[in-house]
Amino acid sequence: TRTTTPAPFSAAKDTKGAADPKGLAPGFYVQHASRATRAEVQRFQAQNTVLAKAKIIRLKRRGAPGDNWVLLSGPFSSIDQARGLLARKGVPSDSWVRPASALRPLLP
Repeated sequence: TRTTTPAPFSAAKDTKGAADPKGLAPGFYVQHASRATRAEVQRFQAQNTVLAKAKIIRLKRRGAPGDNWVLLSGPFSSIDQARGLLARKGVPSDSWVRPASALRPLLP
């Protein structure tokens, strides 16, 4: 049988220059990690090479001062497409789907 290499994950748009006024394209995203520093997220990403094309962005913390750095794949046009990523080999099992509408208010 013929095997194919999975397509690379699409990366979230940078928080600068995206078409959306809050800097995040509409749709659904898969969050793979949330850490206190960008360096911690970069280490996580380096350890999970399947996430090489995922995007690192900064989000405000809920109910606490400061920001978190998160690793996102997307945007996906449907929640089912985003959930499909969760089933792919190598994607960390604690990744989860977030709609852009939930992320936008947390952009700094």
